[in-house]
Formats: sequence, structure tokens, C-alpha cells
Amino acid sequence: ESERMKVKRKKEKVKLRKEVLRERKALSPSVMKKKCDSIFSLIIRFRDKKCLHCKGEKNLQNAHLINRTNLAHRWDEESCICLCWVCHLKWSHLHPLDFHLWLNDVYPEKYKYWLTHKDDIQSVSIDYADLKSRLEKRLEEVK
Repeated sequence: ESERMKVKRKKEKVKLRKEVLRERKALSPSVMKKKCDSIFSLIIRFRDKKCLHCKGEKNLQNAHLINRTNLAHRWDEESCICLCWVCHLKWSHLHPLDFHLWLNDVYPEKYKYWLTHKDDIQSVSIDYADLKSRLEKRLEEVK
């Protein structure tokens, strides 16, 4: 019976260790960044409600004007617009010159923002839990 208890305790320890690892992973920067991205994408899609290029309402995506590797602007509403997947991928990514000419014509304030901030290089430290909380509040506002 003591051997059974040892096996049982060992299984409980393994289970507890796995649970702790799962909790740590859920709070890891990479997982939190993805959660923030998902919430932020919803914010932009709710805010704009349609593709700003073709006016379509299906398969909407958040299109970053400033590369999202720039964490200073990754969750900045001024640097994002809503596009359908066709306009986002097959137009803005494959024909960036046409995209920027259109942006300047139709949304000059967005184009000016892009021009002003596209080369920003900023090392930022991000509290993802705080960012996620702020994004969730903003999402409720735009819904």
C-alpha cells in the first residue's frame, strides 16, 4: 500500500507541475501578445465596420500601416485600418505603391501619420496584462 501511495503522490506532483507550466505559458509574453493582437484586431474591425477600400463587409482584417514588429505602434489605432482579406493581402501587400497613393488620396491624415511614424524605432517594455486590460475596455467601447 505504501508503494501505491508513492505512485499516487508522484502522479499528483507531475499533474501539479504540468498545471503550473500551463499557467506560466498562459502568461508568457508570446501568448499574451497573441491575445492582445486578437482583441486589437476586433477593435479595428468594430471601429471601421467594413473594408475601407472596397467597402466589403466579409473577411475583415486589421491592416497595419506601420509594420507590427514595431511594438510602439503595434496596438496603435492611428496606424491601423480595416481591410477585407483580398484588399489587405492582394492589394496592400502586393502593390504597396498603389496602396499608399490611395491612402494619401482617401485618408490623408492616416497617410501623414504613416509618413511621420514609419521609421520610428522605439524599444518599449510592455506590461501585457495591463495592455490586454486596456484593449478589452476599448473593445467594449467600440462594440
